[in-house]
Parts: sequence; structure tokens; C-alpha cells
Amino acid sequence: MKKLKIYIFYTKNIKHFLDLLIESSIGIENTEFIPILHDKKYNDCEMGKTDSSGYLELCLQNHLTKLKIMKQNKDCNIMFVDADIVFNNKQNFTNTINNLLLTNDFLFQYDFNSGMSSSINLGIIAVKCSDNAIKMWQTHCDRISKIPPHKRNTGFPQIEFNDLIKSNNINPQYQILPERFGYDHPDSYCYHAINKSAKKEALQTVLNKWRS
Repeated sequence: MKKLKIYIFYTKNIKHFLDLLIESSIGIENTEFIPILHDKKYNDCEMGKTDSSGYLELCLQNHLTKLKIMKQNKDCNIMFVDADIVFNNKQNFTNTINNLLLTNDFLFQYDFNSGMSSSINLGIIAVKCSDNAIKMWQTHCDRISKIPPHKRNTGFPQIEFNDLIKSNNINPQYQILPERFGYDHPDSYCYHAINKSAKKEALQTVLNKWRS
């Protein structure tokens, strides 16, 4: 079985999150974790600071790079995950993702935030790099690239993607993942520390519970 490539974007100031993610993934079979270091000019960007122009520019570059990676992995299954995530290595993660991608172009983390019109959180994305998926992400990148910095609102460009996939006529097949992907449950596959001020502590607490 070909290994599932999982790409993690990070800056030097959040390297400690990446280290914990990699540590938590030990023992997960048939995966290749690939860290992508952003340009040093983004080192001072605070994770999740969605009202910061520097952070929003970083998000734009992140999405443009994802498009390049999708094209490089044409017809393969890959994933993109945020750095503030830990994995539960007791779960059959890789097979579950690959099986779900048999009938979907995209898999996304569920988001409770009512501001996300399609309930999609882009912190966990699985992609079957099909023509439909690449065309969808290309359309998204073309649209957000035209938004000038002073018009990028809080939540950019995740809000824009939620709105696009809801209205777009490309119609990729996608599924929103159950809460076991990203939220704190005893049998979760992974945990994403969204909306947490003390992220490192939250990640370590969940990881410790899974290991006990």
C-alpha cells in the first residue's frame, strides 16, 4: 500500500507543536508526515490570529502552496493538517481515510462555528487529488488571490472556501468528518486544539488520556 502523505505547515515559532504532532504519530502505519516550513518572514505570526494582516497573508500563501502540492500528487490520496494537532496511534487512521476517499474528493474537519456556512474547518483536509478536487481548489485560490489585504476579513480564507463549496458548480464529492477527527473523544483519531488559548497544554492533556 502506498503511504498516505500528510503535510504539516509550520513556522519556527510553533516548532514545538510540530514536534508533539510527530511524536504522537509514532506507530501509525502507512503514513509519511511531511513538515513544510513557511518563509522566515512569517515567524512572528501568531497561530489563529485571524485579525492580523500578517497571519492572513500567511494563510493565503498556505492555500496557494496546497494547490501546488495537489498538482504534484495527481490521483493520489494526501492530507493537510494544522500543526496544533495530535494523533491517537491506537486507531486505524490511514485505512479509514483511504476508504472514505474511495467515494470522495475531499474530507474536512467539522466546524461548530456558525460563521462557516458549510461547517468546514480546513485544519484537517484529506484530498483525493482528482481533476475535480484540483479544479475546485484552483478556483478557490484564484478567488482569494484577488482579495486585497484591506478587504480580508477575520476568518479569511476559510470563510471564502465554505461559501464557495456551497455554491460552486464544480460539485466535488466531499464529506465532513465525524467529531472523532479533531475533537476530544476517547476513541478519536486525532485532536485539533482550536479555540484554545493554552494549546500545548490542551494537546498534551488529550494525548495523555489516550495513552493511559
